[in-house]
Amino acid sequence: MTNSHHHIKMQEFRSTKNIDKYSLRGKNISLNKDTVHELYLQLMATYERCTKSKPQLKRSLFHLEYAQEVYRLASDIVQRRYRPSVSNVFVVFYPKPREIIAAHIRDRIVHHFIHEHMSPYWERRFSPHSYACRQGKGPLLAVRDLRSFVKGVKAHSSRPLYYLKVDIAAFFPSINLEILEALAMRKLNNPLMRYLVEVTLHHRPVDKGHFSLKSPREHWLKIPKHKSMFYAPRHKGLPIGNLTSQFFANLYLNELDQYITHRLKGRFLYWQRYVDDGLFLAHDRESLQELPALLDEFLLNRLDLRLNPTKTILQPLDRGIDHLGYWIKPSHVLVRQKNVRACQHRRTIDSENEPQMMQASLNSYFGLFRQADCKSLRSKIAIEMEEKKYCDGRIYMDPKLERVIVGRDLQQEADDAAEERKLVEEFRKGFLEPDVSRINGYVKGWKSMYPILRDAEHMLSAN
Repeated sequence: MTNSHHHIKMQEFRSTKNIDKYSLRGKNISLNKDTVHELYLQLMATYERCTKSKPQLKRSLFHLEYAQEVYRLASDIVQRRYRPSVSNVFVVFYPKPREIIAAHIRDRIVHHFIHEHMSPYWERRFSPHSYACRQGKGPLLAVRDLRSFVKGVKAHSSRPLYYLKVDIAAFFPSINLEILEALAMRKLNNPLMRYLVEVTLHHRPVDKGHFSLKSPREHWLKIPKHKSMFYAPRHKGLPIGNLTSQFFANLYLNELDQYITHRLKGRFLYWQRYVDDGLFLAHDRESLQELPALLDEFLLNRLDLRLNPTKTILQPLDRGIDHLGYWIKPSHVLVRQKNVRACQHRRTIDSENEPQMMQASLNSYFGLFRQADCKSLRSKIAIEMEEKKYCDGRIYMDPKLERVIVGRDLQQEADDAAEERKLVEEFRKGFLEPDVSRINGYVKGWKSMYPILRDAEHMLSAN
């Protein structure tokens, strides 16, 4: 680095602990090795958090020399040489055909870094009725809050309730990047963060040389052109599959949330939004009939979006709401059949994989099932798992039918437990010399299950 670089003034990229979360402002400092090292430490912490949630990333080539790679990334960012890498592009079919663009791990670190530094400011300004891709929110809480509200209204009023569902047409491919950039930069004063946001927003992962196809080309025939990034105009579209896309989608539609909260209040009793799906409840059917035209006008004039008229639904609540994977009625909630079929599909394709992979997959579905009145469905799945011996019988349901557990064969576990009890009894009676490492291994794995091993631990500590 030349001496001239030391005189370049830039805004200090302060550590996560000291950053001003609400203004994103800093002090001017010189560009030097200390700046790169400071950013390197932050990116290393971000990398650890990134791989903790997705441990499979540690099997990548990047992880073999991740310290050097992260330092090189920090240097590129500080010197404005960072450019996103090649993304993997593929098609998934559950719950419906969808184009996924997965960023390289190097870019994922940047995405998490942007999110960590921008979300504290924006979370304070997002609407509490927005549930998608936010910490402490999610579809389960959205359904729980909806159920709670409906029960409260039904308990105090006999008037009929109506619901209105609206959907934004081709939302992610239709996001106007110029409008989004203006919204994101409005309160972002940190030059390095502004640089990263600009590079991330204007990178087109579907340009030639920027992507690697991981699905057969014929799979794209099942995706409508207006929902594919390959056919989106250059100034539009966010790739589905990146953390920043989820965050920027919330930032983009926060304009709509504020419009609903401050300009449309009084026309409905309750509302919530999950990504591009909106839901409104009211006693007055006529007031709900006016909403789609008002929302469509605002979306078109302010955000360059349109509602999908074929997905606008206005019905009495007693008929039930098809919402976020559930069929919700005032008296009960059921799981949609497509989610039941998807769970069956996962059980079939994961049965030959590692037990931990099947456990993670099935527990995601059981998180959905626990919110619905479907204990008989969970019992049926538990019986099926016991009969078919998935993963050689090493995976089974817990007694409360709430989650999937990975363990050894039940008979083998019983035999091992009997052997360990015998070992501890012999040790107690002085029939053998204490093998501390062996006993400690048993204690660590089984002391919560067998009280007798806790006694052995106390005996070892006494010796």
